[in-house]
Amino acid sequence: MGRVLKTKRKELSPTHRAKIWTLHKEGYNPSEIHARIGTPCLTINRVIARQILNLDSSFQSRPQSGQPKKISQQGTRALI
Repeated sequence: MGRVLKTKRKELSPTHRAKIWTLHKEGYNPSEIHARIGTPCLTINRVIARQILNLDSSFQSRPQSGQPKKISQQGTRALI
């Protein structure tokens, strides 16, 4: 009985987010969208809320936080 690791969760693709948004615009509610594509309702609600607040029509992921790169872009080009 271990806990579920966060690493097992997967990020939605931009096409999957666009499909959720399209179904929402067609008038489907989150439970109907869940029945059609199988994504959890909470995820559907978050995608819709995020898209309403988003001013552009991009479905790309936001940049993730993490450790800064140890090498600059110029250094990367020099290695290649």
